[in-house]
Amino acid sequence: MTKRKKNDSKIKSFEGVGTKFIGIHGALMSDTFVRIYESMLQSDAFKKLKPRHKVLYLYCKDQWTGKRKPRHDFKDVPELASDDLFYFNFDLAVEYGLYTPKSSHLFYNDMKALIDAGFIDKVVSGKAHKKKNIYRYSDRWRGS
Repeated sequence: MTKRKKNDSKIKSFEGVGTKFIGIHGALMSDTFVRIYESMLQSDAFKKLKPRHKVLYLYCKDQWTGKRKPRHDFKDVPELASDDLFYFNFDLAVEYGLYTPKSSHLFYNDMKALIDAGFIDKVVSGKAHKKKNIYRYSDRWRGS
């Protein structure tokens, strides 16, 4: 019987810096990663997404790791206590360079496409108070 090789969890140079770096807001932050499984990549729902929907989803997933979550801000609201919630809005997408300031219609259409495909659900709209929307990751994509 062959001995199984231990998984090398060290970050590779082509994956990222692996240490702290200056983020989009000019603050020093830890380098995190986004995990996407092969079963999602091979799913019919993911294959039907446009390339820009897929990239937007990756940035949504990035909001899950190492970022402030709604449960920290709404401790008295049980519906927002879940760890699968995240913040995202158009301004953040512009900061990431995904959209131009005049392309909000594309952003909202693309978020709707992710909702319709079953990857995320909108939980709270921040539109009325010009706050970030709160979304929840969804596994509805598995049934489509």
